[in-house]
Amino acid sequence: MDTKTEDWVKQQLETAVYDLMERGIFDELLIEAKPAWALPESLVIGQARVKGKVANFFWVLCGDAPTMCIEGAVAPNPRQALRHFAYTWQRNIGVDSPENTELIQKAEALFQLSEIDDLW
Repeated sequence: MDTKTEDWVKQQLETAVYDLMERGIFDELLIEAKPAWALPESLVIGQARVKGKVANFFWVLCGDAPTMCIEGAVAPNPRQALRHFAYTWQRNIGVDSPENTELIQKAEALFQLSEIDDLW
């Protein structure tokens, strides 16, 4: 990864952690996050945890997608985490609306990314 991409990934993760802290998902002040996979200038999947607690982590999706997280135990790797995020979006969509149509398209795009072996 070049420096510009590294900076972008770092900023995305910092923004995501701050967002998750504001939503009460993380209630500790010291959260560390590291990238696990990135599609530059588009998506980042990272691991976030309370600093010093190695065993418990969350997969975090951020970038050009709504920030989401799942417990690390839900998926063994970033690819499976991406699939889980895609399924979650599809499962939670109820009423037909322009916003939901866009979310369905994003969920399908996420799943398609998870199927491209060369990206992983």
